[in-house]
Amino acid sequence: MGMTIFLSGSEALYGKQLLDGIFLCIDKENKTGGIQTKLIYLDNKFEPTLAKKHIDEFTEKGIYLILQPAGSILIKKYMPIIKQKKVFVYSGTSSPALRDSNVKNLIHYVPSADQSAKMLTEYAITELNLKKFAITYQKGVYGEEALRGTKEILEKYNLKENKDWISIGILPNVISAKEPTTKFKEFNPEAIISFTGNILLQNLIRKLGIEFLHDKTILGIQSNIERKKMVRGKGLKYVGTQLVPDPLTSEIEIVKEYRKLAKAKGQKINESSLESYIGMSILLDKIKKITSKITKK
Repeated sequence: MGMTIFLSGSEALYGKQLLDGIFLCIDKENKTGGIQTKLIYLDNKFEPTLAKKHIDEFTEKGIYLILQPAGSILIKKYMPIIKQKKVFVYSGTSSPALRDSNVKNLIHYVPSADQSAKMLTEYAITELNLKKFAITYQKGVYGEEALRGTKEILEKYNLKENKDWISIGILPNVISAKEPTTKFKEFNPEAIISFTGNILLQNLIRKLGIEFLHDKTILGIQSNIERKKMVRGKGLKYVGTQLVPDPLTSEIEIVKEYRKLAKAKGQKINESSLESYIGMSILLDKIKKITSKITKK
């Protein structure tokens, strides 16, 4: 198998956590007589052009089973290769824009970003009684689709742009929070919705200051332990969606298995590596159930 993943740049920690979970699963299979798997991975630095270059390199070497645990903007760049059926991609990305029922060789194992954003926004309005929002999102497939889902719910409740909500887009790999800080302070929202990485959110909190944020709610989708600790550790309120059970406390069998393996390897336990561990486990389980000879077709 081949994988192009971001192991440097602003999202490096997330990429390394995903890689940890995948290798926990592969090592377990290899050591217990399961599917003997070799994974070749390359660092794309969260650059779409580099990700496409990696896919070209894999196909030249005859590697056509590709893991893409995250990075909708990366898949978008090499989507033509997928549509030409040169590779089979198993994806943990959450963009609905990449979900086409006619493309049978691109499989997603997580919910779409717009659906997660819709659920979060609906909850914020109906259960938390929040009515004024400042939204920051990463420009690209993931962030823009999450924003679209949120806007759909805001419109449903007749909340108007620039009066009841504003949004600021941030380019990928940019971690400066200068622009959203200025505009958010002027707007003074009840809640801040973040469709960005943890580093940018951390910088935004630091720039806005605890005094400004103490009576506000911070919202996010696909939350992880680091994000929740970072926000709540400052005495701020955080509400977010979560893809997987709590990796520290869940008694679900696959989560207990993950914890045992992670502790044995000395790895930190977190939602991201659990997510990729479960995703990889599903893939290998399905491969085991194929009774005929596995071919490229």
